[in-house]
Amino acid sequence: MIEFITKIAVEAGEKIMEIRRSAGLSVRYKADASPVTEADLTANRHIVTHLESLRVAPIVSEESSPAVTVADTFWLVDPLDGTRDFVAGRDTFVVSIALVNGGAPVLGALYAPALGELFWAEKGKGAFKKEPTGSPKRIFNKSTRDKLRVLASGSQMTPSLQTFVDGLAVGELTRFGSALKMCRVAEGEADLYPRFGRTSEWDTAAGHILLEEAGCKLVDMATGLTLRYGKPEFSNPGFIACRAGLDFVETFRDLLAQVGPPPGTERE
Repeated sequence: MIEFITKIAVEAGEKIMEIRRSAGLSVRYKADASPVTEADLTANRHIVTHLESLRVAPIVSEESSPAVTVADTFWLVDPLDGTRDFVAGRDTFVVSIALVNGGAPVLGALYAPALGELFWAEKGKGAFKKEPTGSPKRIFNKSTRDKLRVLASGSQMTPSLQTFVDGLAVGELTRFGSALKMCRVAEGEADLYPRFGRTSEWDTAAGHILLEEAGCKLVDMATGLTLRYGKPEFSNPGFIACRAGLDFVETFRDLLAQVGPPPGTERE
């Protein structure tokens, strides 16, 4: 199964790059003001068609008007995560595919086609990365940095993020879109990714299993508990992705108490 989804993730990424290289990229905006392009839709058609051929589980995708009643097992797909970065000509967008069972992701693949980086993980079998050249390698976050490398979304500091970052020992803060931030935490290139703005479950599921298999955590900001899937409208609360050595209670709870508005309500 994991070989199958990494293959279709790469194929979808190749279709995205073909469209990126063509002239006259058109962009339209959905009701929530998020952009969508022909690359999103083409990649979605490719992924959904191939997942449907497996006859394993229902599919919930950002670009397929998710209105299904989800069973215990289902797919979560974001065919082009980081569309704003894609439209702006940046390379930090990814294809994201995950399988959820019992409220938790059990396998996932993320492909950054502009970078040629492929990530995947399966529950109990580790997290892996393959670059354009070289063999696949297992990844694990072993960082013990005192000055944290923090990743964030969006182009501007929100009040919540500013308050949060000001309360930490931050050595470096980098901002870009997409679940590639979770990949960077999983491989140890970063320590922390806090998210106060809105996300959907297809934004996080593949990155979530990658993080866990790389020794990291993805937790609800309000409770410190592991993020769960199959929630109403597939909507996520504010969350923190971090290396294992950052304890939620000791490192974040008191700081988050100073942050407002409530996690998950800001638009990034």
